[in-house]
Amino acid sequence: MIPTTPENNALINTVYEKLQMTMENLASRWHDEHEYENINDYGNAIKSKLPKCMKFVKMSKKPFGFSFELDKKIYSIQISGNKYLWKRLS
Repeated sequence: MIPTTPENNALINTVYEKLQMTMENLASRWHDEHEYENINDYGNAIKSKLPKCMKFVKMSKKPFGFSFELDKKIYSIQISGNKYLWKRLS
């Protein structure tokens, strides 16, 4: 696997930090409303906050989060329990 470039790493870290409050709020809401709401609707709140170079891919329920594409590589930003993290998937 080719490593993530330092520039992309910095960009992901910036987006990760800017989305933290949004992700925490959405995860809390999902925890309370998951029986009544569609997980894909949560993606709209996230898509609008991503830079154009990051392509939103999909939401995930467990762990709560989303995946995105950047330079033909897939990453995710997730909340699992009390951990907020991002990681490269492919």
